[in-house]
Amino acid sequence: MVAKSTWEPAIRREHALAGQAERHGVRVDFVEAPADLRTLRRAGWAAGLRAVPPLRTRSAGTSYARSTLVPGHRHPLAAAVDNRLLHRTLRALCDVPGRNDAVIVVNTPWQWGATAGVRARRVFDAADDWNLLLDGRRPHVRRAYRRIAEEADAVVVANESLSSLFPGRQVRLVPNGTPAGLIAGAAARTPGSRRMAYVGTLTERFDAHLVGRVLALLPGWSLDLYGEARYAGHGDRPAPELVGLLETYGARVSWHGVRQRSELGAALDRADVALVPHRARYCRGQSSMKFLDYAARGCPVVSTRWAAGLDRQAPPGVRFADTAQAFADAVRAAGDVDAATAGRAISWARTQTWEQRWPRWEAAVFGEPTNSTIRQQRSDACDRTSFS
Repeated sequence: MVAKSTWEPAIRREHALAGQAERHGVRVDFVEAPADLRTLRRAGWAAGLRAVPPLRTRSAGTSYARSTLVPGHRHPLAAAVDNRLLHRTLRALCDVPGRNDAVIVVNTPWQWGATAGVRARRVFDAADDWNLLLDGRRPHVRRAYRRIAEEADAVVVANESLSSLFPGRQVRLVPNGTPAGLIAGAAARTPGSRRMAYVGTLTERFDAHLVGRVLALLPGWSLDLYGEARYAGHGDRPAPELVGLLETYGARVSWHGVRQRSELGAALDRADVALVPHRARYCRGQSSMKFLDYAARGCPVVSTRWAAGLDRQAPPGVRFADTAQAFADAVRAAGDVDAATAGRAISWARTQTWEQRWPRWEAAVFGEPTNSTIRQQRSDACDRTSFS
């Protein structure tokens, strides 16, 4: 797994799918996103340049802590250097005598070049439109998608709209899921705390300006933010708009950083309402894990309408609003959600777990349907459609 993140915190799609693979008897070598020159002074940075980078031992597998000079999305030359380093690692892990069943799953388009010439099945798993996230400023990323369309043994997408990135290719749809262990037997919230919650990576997608206006309209409410900052050009530091939100509202807005999945349930149970205040222009191709995680706890949700056809991937009871006043009104209404609606959301989440996603992802990645995959096809034929 050539991942777009480090193993810790294990909160993303690639972590969930790697965990499912390991639970089904697949050995997983998780090759982490590389540290770059900005972390030069950290212990172990130079060791991360080795052909086989340092191991991080995990409960069911191994992770490799890589380093590079400049992130590959920045420039074609940076991508070429990083791919040369990554190629050595993939050769070392895959080109092993007696091993003829290796599969490489790549998560970011600018790292695809590292797979060339490696003796393995090559798969691209697309959860994001990086052309959009990088605001169209990186033509080499757009070219990388075209190369993947031509070369990949299989392409998997988290949202059907991502199929347009791979012209002429059949892709396999495997939406995001939620951990089975997160699903509550019943909603455990005690309404009346007037607490809102947002769980997820804080990027340009998060509409801090809208949230600030909503807080101004809801003087008795507070907001808890759970997630890491990943704003373009800021590394792991918050962008000015997030700093402004935190400074303007003081104790009413608490940024708790990343929470492990095991801690997420308790965090959501403390909230009256969970938010998805996304900017539509950064959301094409998204399969919202937030909707799934919020529903797993029966938490009422208020969201902007950040994508066309959003009703199809939203759990029961979601309220949509796109102006500050409408959003604030929806938060007030959602705080009084009835137990029956919360129960429907939990039941919906129970049908959307990563365990249920595994058979179709397994079939796409390994190229042959298993008995579990065939059963899933029969029971979920509509959702298992391939797109061209």
